[in-house]
Amino acid sequence: SCLKADLKVLNPIKPPAFDTDAQAFITSASITDSTQQSAIDTLVTDLKTAGVWTKMKAIYPIVGGTASSHKFNLKDPRDLDAAFRLTFTSGWAHSADGATPNGTSAYANTGLNPSINLSQNNASAGVYTNTLAVGGNTNRSDVLCGSSNSGFGNGFYILPTASSQTKDYSRCFTNSAPAASSWADGRAFFQMYRTSSANYIVRRNMSAITYSIISASPTTFPVWISALNNAGSIVEPSSNRIAFAYLGDGLTDTEASNFYTAVQAFQTTLSRQV
Repeated sequence: SCLKADLKVLNPIKPPAFDTDAQAFITSASITDSTQQSAIDTLVTDLKTAGVWTKMKAIYPIVGGTASSHKFNLKDPRDLDAAFRLTFTSGWAHSADGATPNGTSAYANTGLNPSINLSQNNASAGVYTNTLAVGGNTNRSDVLCGSSNSGFGNGFYILPTASSQTKDYSRCFTNSAPAASSWADGRAFFQMYRTSSANYIVRRNMSAITYSIISASPTTFPVWISALNNAGSIVEPSSNRIAFAYLGDGLTDTEASNFYTAVQAFQTTLSRQV
């Protein structure tokens, strides 16, 4: 028995070895739950395997259950505005299931300026929402993330579903919206991405629609989560709970599909998937 005790001292049980990027986030966001830690590590390795990781500017796993953990960017988990750390306004409720805005005044500022940090014909964004609520605009669920110049010009925002109209109004650096028939349910992982001047794609989970709308120069206002930053004014704030968001360079269809698979696995591990 003494020998066994000595061996335990010589060979202590080590904590799991996580990917270094995952560990940096876990440390910064003070994630102590082992299931959440493992989910983050798997997410990072899956995104790297999918070739998505290097294309990302900001990834918000919205994990940990508090504003202080939800604010961190997985790609750069420093507690700095320059790291695109989220700044939450008042009016948010935070839980293990995600971050829920009040639908009237709440938004989270990413600090990411598309005209500086993204490219006109090489950009993407995504939001995972796990509740369905129609906001102040009765025709649609309101903006999940985005920014635009005055009058919605140069728009870069996800506005994917309408209550009665079931239309998509998302823009990926355009001066017009498609308003095309599309999604009937706003609970999903929505993505949009552009890799050419001629068109862009909006996805709901594994379904995709291509919009042939010529690109415009990137908006000069920072992207907000759960509302549109329309030249500094809040427009169409959402009340849907956010469980993940990202901003980055353009994706291929395969990368976007693999991104969904990775994020859905992440949400399933955390028991908050839709």
